[in-house]
Amino acid sequence: MGATGLSPIPDHVPPELVIDFDYYYGPEVLGEPAIGLSKLHDGPDIFYTPRNEGHWMVTRAKDARDILLDNKRFSSAVHYNRRLDPMQPYLIPAQVDPPIQTAYRKILHPLMSPAAVLKLEGEIRELTREVIENVRAKGGCEFFSEVAQLFPTVIFLKWANLPVSDRAMLADIVDKTTHDPTPGGQVENFTRLSSYLESVLKERRARPGDDLISKLATAKIDGQTPPEQEVLFLLTNILLGGVDTVVAGLTSFLGYLGRNPEKYRQLVDDPGIIRQALEELMRAYGVANTERCLKYDTEFRGIKFKKYDRIVILPALLNVDPHEIDHPLTVDFNRPQSPHMFFGVGIHHCVGAHLARLEMRIFFEEWTKAIPKFSLRPGEVIEGVGGFVFRPPHVHLVWDRAETRSPYTGKP
Repeated sequence: MGATGLSPIPDHVPPELVIDFDYYYGPEVLGEPAIGLSKLHDGPDIFYTPRNEGHWMVTRAKDARDILLDNKRFSSAVHYNRRLDPMQPYLIPAQVDPPIQTAYRKILHPLMSPAAVLKLEGEIRELTREVIENVRAKGGCEFFSEVAQLFPTVIFLKWANLPVSDRAMLADIVDKTTHDPTPGGQVENFTRLSSYLESVLKERRARPGDDLISKLATAKIDGQTPPEQEVLFLLTNILLGGVDTVVAGLTSFLGYLGRNPEKYRQLVDDPGIIRQALEELMRAYGVANTERCLKYDTEFRGIKFKKYDRIVILPALLNVDPHEIDHPLTVDFNRPQSPHMFFGVGIHHCVGAHLARLEMRIFFEEWTKAIPKFSLRPGEVIEGVGGFVFRPPHVHLVWDRAETRSPYTGKP
């Protein structure tokens, strides 16, 4: 597919603030997103693009934070987004405003708290070792499909007590939902995902167990059982957010480390820096994008916005804002602080961030022990895939099998 089409420029948009930018197919996102997107810092702090049915872009982290923290003017709700059909399925809590958003986050907090997700550490570590062992003896892998997609999808399936055999089907739907540039395509894949989960949700409401879906199916809001459709949209959001963000993040991180073996060596030689290094990798590779829409006409940073205007927020661009961080395009594992928006900001900060961090930390702890040295396959070129989630389409890695160690026995 090529670039998305051009839409007419609204009358209230000043011509000097119009830039032709496409976050699905633009050259800025099809290579190294941070490097390509950083060029936008040379232009207006806020600009309008006619691509993807027309929307505003914010290039400065401070402006983005102020927008994300101001839910009185800038809404996540679908009925303010004219690009979407208000009758179509939507994500909860990602595409609703308070008080509905607040009520559903209260349901999720005890399930996603640090203490709750830490109980999953043993199972996650065991699964991580299995995934690594499956590719270790091959001397290489296509990381996206053989490792990254498998890892968080199976974690979700086990947590939700769903058949692991559904992994490939679910991973494919999740990927298509976040990378189809058309609202119609997004709805089609979203509906496929919801249809899969709907029958399960009904069954768990009738016969609940101790799994994630049962806990959501039997949750209460102010003592009342919430509508089944809203719980379904909540569950769909958990699956999309919990799987695709980790998949895209790990694929991007391993692509970078395959090109920069000296950086990977730091993790192998000093596993104690893995947590800090992950924060820096998340800063350098923001993957999950979001939107806000204007609830009414207003002025922000001297720009007149109209009701229903869309604003697209790209962490990959904002995490490398030179106004926020020195040498933003340099990945420095010794950086004392790595400020980033990998998990969002404000009331919509990803409620699953603790689980995602745990999954990625355990993965690196096990991968560095099992495969102490690897590189990109000769001739491999890392490209990018734009959309609501940025990631490389493939990352082929190679290593010397004789240098690897079984994650179970520690032997070759």
